[in-house]
Amino acid sequence: MRLSPTTSAAWEDVCKHTCFGIAGPIKNRCVKTTNLPWQVNAADLEHGVRITKVWLTNDLEAVV
Repeated sequence: MRLSPTTSAAWEDVCKHTCFGIAGPIKNRCVKTTNLPWQVNAADLEHGVRITKVWLTNDLEAVV
């Protein structure tokens, strides 16, 4: 994931920890989405957006 320096700086000031509910099974902090051709990695998000901690959870679990 690549973001502009301005976008990364804006996230740094606002968000330190976040959790994303994503459609697909989470394994080793990664998910390959079931409804889109995406692969999401929590460590990549932490580095790319400069968030201290990112958690990924299944979207159905997030609703509960």
